[in-house]
Amino acid sequence: VWVLNAEDEAVMALPGEADGARLVFRVNTQLEAAEKGGYIDTDGNLSVRLDESATALVHRSELRILGAHNEANALAAAVAALSAGAEPACVAAGLRTFGGLEHRLEVAGNFDGVLWINDSKATNIDSTLVALKSMTRPTVLLLGGRHKGEPYTRLSTEIARTVRAVVAYGEAAPLIEQELGKNASVIRDDGSFENVVGLARSIARRGDVILLSPACSSYDMFRNYEERGNAFKLLAGTPAAGLSA
Repeated sequence: VWVLNAEDEAVMALPGEADGARLVFRVNTQLEAAEKGGYIDTDGNLSVRLDESATALVHRSELRILGAHNEANALAAAVAALSAGAEPACVAAGLRTFGGLEHRLEVAGNFDGVLWINDSKATNIDSTLVALKSMTRPTVLLLGGRHKGEPYTRLSTEIARTVRAVVAYGEAAPLIEQELGKNASVIRDDGSFENVVGLARSIARRGDVILLSPACSSYDMFRNYEERGNAFKLLAGTPAAGLSA
């Protein structure tokens, strides 16, 4: 069985003439008449059709993972599981309860009406773009670390869509400020990571998101992205943290 993204021509071409049934998933469009697989119905339900009738599993709002890319992941997993014989109720329960992987758009908590999201694993521009596309609320973006050679201007369109302020930090802060500062609100902090998080907290308003999605490696301040993400989560739950002298 092949489980393929029907909205990606390159993916659909991958199997070629190889043996195996083709099942597909779609996030932005409905299944075509001849297709079997997963899709999001007009009511917003993640649904799977493997025979004549479709089964609605969960509403997209019930997922604990963020973004259209994770809706696609959920559909792919559901199609694979159901085609292997899993019970729909069990698949639905899994979709409702799966909280995602640590440091990958991980919800760190909701404090004083501000949602904190740890995406420390986003160590390049493409990963941060995915994170930004997943945001639906005004966002304070923590961007920085050790520069990896990619232009931050690639983030400009998504920053303009939802980001209220960029907090630039670490070794890459001067370059981030230079490349994004003309078209976005960029606030540079050359202090400790604790200071950086405290600054983000002071900027955020009720209803906002504070998103750590650095687009850089962590090695200027931390041993790895896990250590960076854990520090962020700890500081998120410590209102007095940051903005030290």
